[in-house]
Amino acid sequence: MVYVGFPVPIVGLHLIRNVKSTGTCIFRTIFQIVRDDLAILIYQDEGVSRECLTHTFSTFSALLSSQYRVRGVSAKELIEGAWERSTRLLVFPGGADLPYMKRLKGVGNRRIRSYVEAGGSFIGICAGAYYSGTRLEFALGTSIEIKQERELKFFPGTVKGPVLFPFEYRENIGARAAKILSIFHKSKPVSIFYNGGGYFAGAEGKEKTEILATYGFSKQFPAIIECKVGKGRAILSGVHFEYDPELLDKEDPFLRLILPEIKESNVQRLELLRAILSRF
Repeated sequence: MVYVGFPVPIVGLHLIRNVKSTGTCIFRTIFQIVRDDLAILIYQDEGVSRECLTHTFSTFSALLSSQYRVRGVSAKELIEGAWERSTRLLVFPGGADLPYMKRLKGVGNRRIRSYVEAGGSFIGICAGAYYSGTRLEFALGTSIEIKQERELKFFPGTVKGPVLFPFEYRENIGARAAKILSIFHKSKPVSIFYNGGGYFAGAEGKEKTEILATYGFSKQFPAIIECKVGKGRAILSGVHFEYDPELLDKEDPFLRLILPEIKESNVQRLELLRAILSRF
C-alpha cells in the first residue's frame, strides 16, 4: 500500500504507538479504521462543469481511494450536514463561480472557512480558485464579465483572468497547454491543461501565501499558490492539474491541437499533484 502524501491522523499515530509491539495484523486493522473514517469531498452542485467533475473524481480516486473515501458533496450538505470532522480534504472543481456563490453565500461559506481555519485542507481549481480569493476579476469588458467580492478569502487578494486566451463556456476555444514552472520541477516546465483560469495578483507580497508555480511566460503571474488559513491551508490553482489527457475528447477540434503536449507531460503532472497533496 502506498500512502500518497497525507500524514496519518493524530489519533492514528497515538493508537499505533500503543500497539506497535502487538503485530502487523492489529496495525493494519487500526490503519483501516482511521483511513475509512475520513473522506475526500468533491463539491458537486450547480455551477460545477460536468467535464471538470469527471476529471476531478477520476484523478483523486486514482490517487487516494485506497486511503480515503472519495465522494461528492452538495451545497445543502455543506450548509446543514455534519461533515467537518470526517473530511480530510475539500475540493472545489472548475465550472462557473456565480452559482457557487448563490448556493453557499453566508452560512455555507462560513462553515467552509471555519473548517479550514480549524486545520482543514482545501483545493480550489479554476472556478474553485476564483471563488476562493477576496475578490475576482473575470473576463473584464466582455458579456461574461464578473467583478465581485467573495466570502472565503483564502487568498487575501484578487484572482484575475483569463490569463492565456478568452474563455467560452460552450466550447473549448480557450483551451491551452499551459507551461508552468513549479518549485517541484525547478527550471523544467510542465504542460498542464488550461481553460479560462486566473492568476493570483500580487501573491508574492501577501502574508501567509506561497507561490508553488507560475505561468511559464512570466514569474509575475502565479498559477498555483498555497495559503495558510488559521491552522489549515488552501491550495488554489488556475490550471487544471486534475485533467487526465486520456479522458479528453480526441474528436474536439480545439483539444486535438493540445493533446500531444499535455500527454507528453502527464508523468510530470502526476508528480506535481502528488507533491501538492503532500503539503497537507
